[in-house]
Amino acid sequence: MPDIPPQTVPVNAQGLEPRGRGAAFYRKAKAAYQFNADEVELLLESARQLDLVERLHGIVSADGPMLGDRLHPAATELRQARDLLRKLLCQLAMPDEDAAAGKSTSARSHKARRAAETRWNLYGRHSDAR
Repeated sequence: MPDIPPQTVPVNAQGLEPRGRGAAFYRKAKAAYQFNADEVELLLESARQLDLVERLHGIVSADGPMLGDRLHPAATELRQARDLLRKLLCQLAMPDEDAAAGKSTSARSHKARRAAETRWNLYGRHSDAR
């Protein structure tokens, strides 16, 4: 097969489900951002991992999370695939448009905000009691 620049290779030739979430994510990200060669590889692996997560989710949804008295092997793989997807996306470090707009929606940010509010309320009550 001749060397074809990655931008011109069809999405399904890159190992993505043509109508899957991975291909949609890949196309949307490529259209919105500029990536260097290493980042394109991370983007592609993230998209492939997203397709895998979707397939595993379908299996677990169809069969249920348990097989008899044991956890379905696909459920374990799904957890691991989601974790790897999270790591790949973090490594890709795409801009967080919600954070840039002042809307922090990540679970970590939400927990940090709740902890700060709890501390604030706790210290506020102590100062009122004195």
